Amino acid sequence: MIENFRQAAGLGNVFRSASTDVLGETDISQLEGADKFVAQKPGLILDLRSKNEINEQLAQKWTAEQGIQMTESDSYSATEKRRTAVQITVLSMDFVDKQWFDSTELQKAAELQPEELEGLRIEKLNERGLFGLNQLILESGRVGLCKALMIITRRFEANADDVILIECLLGKDRTGMLVMLLQSLTEFSDDIIVNDYNASDNTSSYFGSEAAATALGERNYGKLDRKLFSGATKEAMVSTLDYLRQKYGSISPGYLDHIGFNHMWRRRLRCCLKVSHSSANDRIYW
Repeated sequence: MIENFRQAAGLGNVFRSASTDVLGETDISQLEGADKFVAQKPGLILDLRSKNEINEQLAQKWTAEQGIQMTESDSYSATEKRRTAVQITVLSMDFVDKQWFDSTELQKAAELQPEELEGLRIEKLNERGLFGLNQLILESGRVGLCKALMIITRRFEANADDVILIECLLGKDRTGMLVMLLQSLTEFSDDIIVNDYNASDNTSSYFGSEAAATALGERNYGKLDRKLFSGATKEAMVSTLDYLRQKYGSISPGYLDHIGFNHMWRRRLRCCLKVSHSSANDRIYW
């Protein structure tokens, strides 16, 4: 079953989840609940995972069975009527070198082998925890996040009755940042944004699984600290919102202007989203 699936708070045509690859392990005709909804309903799936997180065999199996076209963001057609899954990268560790390394670490990094450099980057991320991860996504993923918002806008303009699904590996970090931007530009309160993010706290069995040990490794130097990154705490989102406001003046328009999603784009997207402030706490779960 798909992990961490629900409607994004207050957004009637936006849903969120962890990886959908699990659908490729099952007979599509036997699906129920969230799995059936994801297999049959979304006109657009935004996949924010990196390529090495995607099980291509499983992903291609279930999407092909449902007639879903898989593509990358630069190849997406705004007039596409067919159900489409778009892969967008919104996380790069290069930001760590530029912003988190001190002069000594920069000098050391220049002499490291690629795997050693990656270990040093991971250690810097471990020092900053969930807030650091959110910051990393928002800063290193600016181009990808802007593309994602533009694709959502174009999709809804061309297909007004569609729903979209935003997914990443666990459905909480990269997905959480994009959902936060959607909620911010539609003027939801911090409480709504924080609580929706926090609804993903410890919801995934992934971190206790064999897959997690393979992907993240045991806690030693150069490996992600699974305990730090298993949740979605309110404190992490509060710090993230504070950071954006301090650096950019606001989230909308400040940060969104900075990444290229300007007032014209924001106005277009607001016209497309099915926003309900009164029902923002009434999420749909399966």
